Amino acid sequence: MHRLYHHLQDLTSGLRDLLFPPVCLHCEQLIEAETSLPGFCPACLAALETLPETHTRTEILARLEPCFIDDLRAAFGFEEVMRSVLHHIKYQQMPGLALAAGQYAAAALPDLADAYSDALVLPVPIHPVRRKERAYNQSALIARGLFQHPPEPIDERLLCRRRHTPTQTHLNRVQRQFNVKEAFEVTIPSRIKGRRVVLVDDVVTTGATLNECAWLLKSHEAVEVTALALATPLDITAEFGLRNDTNSEFGLRSAE
Repeated sequence: MHRLYHHLQDLTSGLRDLLFPPVCLHCEQLIEAETSLPGFCPACLAALETLPETHTRTEILARLEPCFIDDLRAAFGFEEVMRSVLHHIKYQQMPGLALAAGQYAAAALPDLADAYSDALVLPVPIHPVRRKERAYNQSALIARGLFQHPPEPIDERLLCRRRHTPTQTHLNRVQRQFNVKEAFEVTIPSRIKGRRVVLVDDVVTTGATLNECAWLLKSHEAVEVTALALATPLDITAEFGLRNDTNSEFGLRSAE
């Protein structure tokens, strides 16, 4: 019976592919061979640009004043194909793609499991209103893909978003910092004290959201905060037109 069930599954899957052949979510060409990121063809995946570790340090961390993040890494450039990946995750109800994207990114960051074997993994939270609309937090699913065997279960409730913030897409660097100021909350501070923490987000641009989360975690005595993201723009200044504004205009965080 068990073998018959699997035989019927294979037959059904084959018939579905025959009647509705899979096409790439980005280029809409037929997918003729399975890939490690379902829904995307080999040619599109080959176009994804993996980033050196130094990219986010020089492009983002060096611009944060003050910076509360100890290290920041992103797997891919936020280019056309990755934009499609994240668009389908966030707006086309594809939670499975978020998990698969995290697993795909883990292959581009192969030392994660060893480097953070004792760390607490926390996804950047979304507001309950947005989570209800989407039915999932994409950053949490990406985190579960990145860390398939975390040292302890990934808890979405430990770091929460208490203030619903407008989208940051068209904001400059300082406006983004002001937008997320005091937007987050730690629900059980004792679980943060003395811990190394890994924050996971889908995209990092200016680093404002991750830096605000890192500040909060360190205020609760986290000893180290590393941030990981699926993607980041290759040239933040050119793409977002970010100005070198000063923090004093908006009364933002100081290092003191």
